[in-house]
Amino acid sequence: MRHIPRLTVLFLTFLRLVGSTTLQAQRIAASPVGRISRVPSGGASADTTPRADRPAISAGFVLEQTAAASGGFAAGALVGGLVGGVLASAGSGRSAGGFEGLIGMIGGAVLAGPVGAGIAVNRFSRARGVEGRTWAGITGGYLGWFGGPAFYFTVPLGTVTAYNLSRR
Repeated sequence: MRHIPRLTVLFLTFLRLVGSTTLQAQRIAASPVGRISRVPSGGASADTTPRADRPAISAGFVLEQTAAASGGFAAGALVGGLVGGVLASAGSGRSAGGFEGLIGMIGGAVLAGPVGAGIAVNRFSRARGVEGRTWAGITGGYLGWFGGPAFYFTVPLGTVTAYNLSRR
Protein backbone atom coordinates (compact mmCIF):
# COMPACT_ATOMS: atom_id res chain seq x y z
CA MET A 1 0.00 0.00 0.00
CA ARG A 2 3.04 2.29 0.08
CA HIS A 3 3.02 2.95 -3.63
CA ILE A 4 -0.52 3.93 -4.57
CA PRO A 5 -0.56 5.14 -8.17
CA ARG A 6 -1.08 8.86 -8.59
CA LEU A 7 -4.06 8.32 -10.87
CA THR A 8 -5.84 6.35 -8.16
CA VAL A 9 -5.20 9.11 -5.64
CA LEU A 10 -6.47 11.72 -8.11
CA PHE A 11 -9.56 9.67 -8.88
CA LEU A 12 -10.38 9.18 -5.20
CA THR A 13 -9.81 12.88 -4.55
CA PHE A 14 -12.13 13.70 -7.45
CA LEU A 15 -14.84 11.44 -6.04
CA ARG A 16 -14.38 13.01 -2.62
CA LEU A 17 -14.73 16.51 -4.05
CA VAL A 18 -17.84 15.61 -6.03
CA GLY A 19 -19.46 14.03 -2.97
CA SER A 20 -18.54 16.88 -0.65
CA THR A 21 -19.80 19.48 -3.14
CA THR A 22 -23.17 17.74 -3.32
CA LEU A 23 -23.42 17.49 0.45
CA GLN A 24 -22.31 21.10 0.91
CA ALA A 25 -24.94 22.30 -1.59
CA GLN A 26 -27.62 20.38 0.32
CA ARG A 27 -26.49 21.95 3.60
CA ILE A 28 -26.50 25.44 2.12
CA ALA A 29 -29.94 24.95 0.56
CA ALA A 30 -31.33 23.92 3.95
CA SER A 31 -29.78 26.89 5.78
CA PRO A 32 -31.41 30.33 6.03
CA VAL A 33 -28.66 31.78 3.83
CA GLY A 34 -29.53 29.34 1.06
CA ARG A 35 -33.07 30.73 0.85
CA ILE A 36 -31.79 34.13 -0.32
CA SER A 37 -31.82 34.00 -4.08
CA ARG A 38 -30.87 37.51 -5.22
CA VAL A 39 -28.84 40.35 -3.81
CA PRO A 40 -29.26 43.79 -5.40
CA SER A 41 -26.08 45.51 -6.53
CA GLY A 42 -26.59 49.06 -7.75
CA GLY A 43 -29.76 48.57 -9.76
CA ALA A 44 -28.90 45.17 -11.23
CA SER A 45 -29.47 41.88 -9.51
CA ALA A 46 -26.65 39.42 -9.00
CA ASP A 47 -27.22 35.79 -8.06
CA THR A 48 -24.51 35.16 -5.46
CA THR A 49 -25.88 32.20 -3.52
CA PRO A 50 -26.54 28.62 -4.54
CA ARG A 51 -29.99 28.10 -5.93
CA ALA A 52 -32.27 26.43 -3.44
CA ASP A 53 -34.90 25.64 -6.06
CA ARG A 54 -32.69 23.04 -7.76
CA PRO A 55 -33.72 19.56 -6.78
CA ALA A 56 -30.98 17.34 -5.42
CA ILE A 57 -29.94 14.46 -7.63
CA SER A 58 -29.16 11.01 -6.33
CA ALA A 59 -25.93 9.10 -6.69
CA GLY A 60 -27.75 6.48 -8.75
CA PHE A 61 -28.79 9.12 -11.26
CA VAL A 62 -25.19 10.32 -11.54
CA LEU A 63 -24.10 6.74 -12.29
CA GLU A 64 -26.76 6.52 -15.00
CA GLN A 65 -25.54 9.83 -16.42
CA THR A 66 -21.98 8.48 -16.43
CA ALA A 67 -23.13 5.39 -18.34
CA ALA A 68 -24.88 7.63 -20.88
CA ALA A 69 -21.75 9.78 -21.15
CA SER A 70 -19.60 6.69 -21.74
CA GLY A 71 -21.87 5.55 -24.55
CA GLY A 72 -21.95 9.02 -26.07
CA PHE A 73 -18.16 9.27 -25.79
CA ALA A 74 -17.73 5.95 -27.60
CA ALA A 75 -20.20 6.90 -30.34
CA GLY A 76 -18.69 10.36 -30.80
CA ALA A 77 -15.15 8.99 -30.90
CA LEU A 78 -16.18 6.34 -33.43
CA VAL A 79 -17.92 8.79 -35.74
CA GLY A 80 -15.16 11.39 -35.37
CA GLY A 81 -12.49 8.77 -35.99
CA LEU A 82 -14.18 7.50 -39.12
CA VAL A 83 -14.74 10.97 -40.53
CA GLY A 84 -11.20 12.06 -39.64
CA GLY A 85 -9.75 8.92 -41.22
CA VAL A 86 -11.71 9.37 -44.43
CA LEU A 87 -10.77 13.05 -44.68
CA ALA A 88 -7.10 12.33 -44.01
CA SER A 89 -7.02 9.47 -46.52
CA ALA A 90 -8.71 11.58 -49.18
CA GLY A 91 -6.16 14.36 -48.68
CA SER A 92 -3.12 12.14 -49.06
CA GLY A 93 -1.80 10.96 -52.40
CA ARG A 94 -1.60 7.43 -53.75
CA SER A 95 2.05 7.17 -52.78
CA ALA A 96 1.27 7.47 -49.06
CA GLY A 97 2.01 4.57 -46.74
CA GLY A 98 -0.53 2.51 -44.85
CA PHE A 99 -0.95 4.92 -41.94
CA GLU A 100 -2.08 8.01 -43.82
CA GLY A 101 -5.46 8.08 -42.08
CA LEU A 102 -4.27 7.23 -38.58
CA ILE A 103 -3.56 10.79 -37.44
CA GLY A 104 -6.91 11.92 -38.83
CA MET A 105 -8.68 9.11 -37.03
CA ILE A 106 -7.03 9.94 -33.71
CA GLY A 107 -7.68 13.66 -34.14
CA GLY A 108 -11.31 13.08 -35.05
CA ALA A 109 -11.83 10.81 -32.05
CA VAL A 110 -10.19 13.31 -29.69
CA LEU A 111 -12.34 16.17 -30.96
CA ALA A 112 -15.66 14.37 -31.33
CA GLY A 113 -15.61 12.08 -28.27
CA PRO A 114 -16.37 14.76 -25.64
CA VAL A 115 -18.97 16.33 -27.92
CA GLY A 116 -20.79 12.99 -28.12
CA ALA A 117 -20.55 12.56 -24.35
CA GLY A 118 -21.94 16.07 -23.72
CA ILE A 119 -24.84 15.57 -26.10
CA ALA A 120 -25.65 12.15 -24.62
CA VAL A 121 -25.67 13.49 -21.04
CA ASN A 122 -27.83 16.42 -22.10
CA ARG A 123 -30.42 14.23 -23.84
CA PHE A 124 -30.45 11.68 -21.02
CA SER A 125 -30.79 14.28 -18.27
CA ARG A 126 -33.40 16.44 -19.97
CA ALA A 127 -35.58 13.40 -20.53
CA ARG A 128 -35.60 12.98 -16.75
CA GLY A 129 -36.19 16.65 -15.89
CA VAL A 130 -32.62 17.70 -15.05
CA GLU A 131 -31.49 20.64 -17.17
CA GLY A 132 -27.93 21.82 -17.45
CA ARG A 133 -25.76 23.41 -20.08
CA THR A 134 -24.50 21.23 -22.90
CA TRP A 135 -21.41 23.39 -23.49
CA ALA A 136 -20.39 22.91 -19.86
CA GLY A 137 -20.58 19.14 -20.28
CA ILE A 138 -18.53 19.28 -23.47
CA THR A 139 -15.94 21.49 -21.78
CA GLY A 140 -15.76 19.06 -18.85
CA GLY A 141 -15.23 16.24 -21.33
CA TYR A 142 -12.33 18.06 -22.95
CA LEU A 143 -10.83 18.65 -19.50
CA GLY A 144 -11.18 14.91 -18.91
CA TRP A 145 -8.49 14.34 -21.55
CA PHE A 146 -5.99 15.46 -18.90
CA GLY A 147 -6.64 12.12 -17.21
CA GLY A 148 -4.03 10.60 -19.49
CA PRO A 149 -4.40 6.87 -20.08
CA ALA A 150 -7.52 6.78 -17.90
CA PHE A 151 -9.43 8.99 -20.35
CA TYR A 152 -12.06 6.24 -20.72
CA PHE A 153 -13.11 7.18 -17.18
CA THR A 154 -12.11 10.82 -16.86
CA VAL A 155 -13.85 12.13 -20.00
CA PRO A 156 -17.32 10.82 -19.00
CA LEU A 157 -16.76 11.83 -15.35
CA GLY A 158 -15.67 15.31 -16.38
CA THR A 159 -18.70 15.62 -18.64
CA VAL A 160 -21.16 14.58 -15.93
CA THR A 161 -19.53 16.71 -13.25
CA ALA A 162 -19.48 19.87 -15.37
CA TYR A 163 -23.04 19.29 -16.60
CA ASN A 164 -24.36 18.84 -13.09
CA LEU A 165 -22.50 21.89 -11.81
CA SER A 166 -24.19 23.97 -14.52
CA ARG A 167 -27.71 22.86 -13.67
CA ARG A 168 -30.35 25.54 -13.86
